[in-house]
Amino acid sequence: MRLFPRLAFVSVLSLLIAACASGPDYPRVPPLPGQDLDQIQALLDQAEEAPPAQSAQLRMDAASLMISEQRLDEARQIAAELTPHKLDRNNRARYALLQAKLALGRNNVLAFTWLEHPSLLSIDNTDLRIESLQLRARALHMTGSSMAAIDDLLIALELANADLRANVEEQLWNTLLEMDLGELEQARNYHNLNYLDGWIELTEIVKKPASLANQLQSIATWSQNWPTHSGIRKLAELETIIRDSAANQPTHIALVLPQSGKLEKAGNAVRDGFMAAYYNAAQEGDQLPQLRFYDSGQSTANQLINQAISDGVEMIIGPLRKNAVNELAQQPLLPLPALTLNYSSDTQTTTDGLFQFGLAAEDEARQAARRGRQEGFERAVILTQKTARGTRVANAFAKEWAAHGGTVIDQRQFTGDNDYRQVVGSLLAIDESRGRARRLAAQIQESPEFEPRRREDIDVVFVFASPQQGRILKPTLAFQYAGNLPVLSTSSIYSGKPNNSRDKDLDGIKFTGYDWLLNNSHPLMQQIRKRWSQAEGSYAGLYALGADAFMLYSRVRQMNRIEGIELDGATGNLRMNKQQHIVRELSWYQFRDGAPHALESLPPLNQPAKEAIDGMDPETALQQGPASGGRGPELSPAPGFAPVN
Repeated sequence: MRLFPRLAFVSVLSLLIAACASGPDYPRVPPLPGQDLDQIQALLDQAEEAPPAQSAQLRMDAASLMISEQRLDEARQIAAELTPHKLDRNNRARYALLQAKLALGRNNVLAFTWLEHPSLLSIDNTDLRIESLQLRARALHMTGSSMAAIDDLLIALELANADLRANVEEQLWNTLLEMDLGELEQARNYHNLNYLDGWIELTEIVKKPASLANQLQSIATWSQNWPTHSGIRKLAELETIIRDSAANQPTHIALVLPQSGKLEKAGNAVRDGFMAAYYNAAQEGDQLPQLRFYDSGQSTANQLINQAISDGVEMIIGPLRKNAVNELAQQPLLPLPALTLNYSSDTQTTTDGLFQFGLAAEDEARQAARRGRQEGFERAVILTQKTARGTRVANAFAKEWAAHGGTVIDQRQFTGDNDYRQVVGSLLAIDESRGRARRLAAQIQESPEFEPRRREDIDVVFVFASPQQGRILKPTLAFQYAGNLPVLSTSSIYSGKPNNSRDKDLDGIKFTGYDWLLNNSHPLMQQIRKRWSQAEGSYAGLYALGADAFMLYSRVRQMNRIEGIELDGATGNLRMNKQQHIVRELSWYQFRDGAPHALESLPPLNQPAKEAIDGMDPETALQQGPASGGRGPELSPAPGFAPVN
């Protein structure tokens, strides 16, 4: 059977890849490798002529390759044509593994159910057992259970031969890269295994905010300490990349920031944060670049680049204004590399030499959407400021929520001009409830006892607001009979300064927050806060932005070449996506008694005891075959997993 014409296959796949490139950004999930499209079609062709057992295996192999190419619908079509209860023992295990992959691709916790199916757990086929352990490790890591994921990978390594061992070690490396430094230390203490310690130390070389010279010294030390460790192959790759970064490290950089006008204070905050990191590095003996400063308000971005070239500048940090970043992003190639401090309006086009970094509230909105889905909420409403930024944030949350299988029931925007009660009442359909009561009273010609009711189809509220606005919105939600609804927000909801008496009105709200500001755990930020009191107020994030810009200027080449690197920065956990944007992942906090309290970054998943799949659980599917109509299990989205990117 030819599932689709060869040309259509390639054409549609090209469109799919383009669509994936424009989709949401998911942290913690490394992309699967691409597969040869001809290989998939060849497997399907061979299956047409093969005996039943071999045909089933070939079809499942083809479906697995389709999953790695993100062709989930076609993979499900193949799975639906199989009759699982007629398969032999090995192929029944393969079928369970295939369904686990499909579940994982649909963000479904049923992946765990399939992976724990007796037909797969009892299999004596080592290759299938290893593949099952790797897939389970991937699912565990995606849900924040990195310690358990490492356990499964270590078991897989014990089973693997030389050919498979390299593949498992690559997954172990990618898993460690996507853990923060605190998690790595926890893994070291939890596992207490010499072999794993070697991998963790290697990971820390590229994750710690060290200078390139210190990185090279750490590589030399690692090589001496672990001469027979299997990570030596990865070490050689890293050393090549780091030496290349060191050889091309800019020695003369320019800060392009507002030094006058409305954004002067913002520009000064970024500059001061950058210089604090600069002088801190000087105290540690690091090699420092020559600095030059330009006022971005006096010239266009292109004019400043031309001036920088004539001044001998090798890299630009900035600009801060969005329209200036747009100007740079419109060029296919920059004559100088630039690390901007804002993002362009075009989020998908990549300009060679342009690395974009900023404090985008959209990143935090997407993170809030992922958190909400991981906590099991399905139906959300959105409340944002009636501004262009509020609209962008609302759209970012809604798109990410939908990408994870959730539904946005409704959304509203407030001006802050005494319209909170009206907007919230409209969002919760309180006015409709009162209207029904008035109509009923008119019909029966008396005034019955009545208590308004809000709509009951809402699980969670996403709010994008300032602290002052939040202190009004949260009590308004309670006044409008929605005080029990969970509320998610961004770092904008916290003023940056402790104020328990006023912030009690924010109690219950979960929000993304800066660790250095809330936990006082970042040494450099402690210095900044002592020197500049405003670093704890509305400009706090900009000081952190400047400090991180200094850390990143020498590391962007490295981040662009080593997939999965995440750096612990002052503005959050930082990584680079395919569009060369630095994406932030912040920690989670919740207001209790007017004070922010740290939450788990990823809540644990509550797996359903038994979830129907077209009216059939995995055990029934393998015992009785597909449900009515000859179709195999269809897995509905469930909270908790980011799609495999």
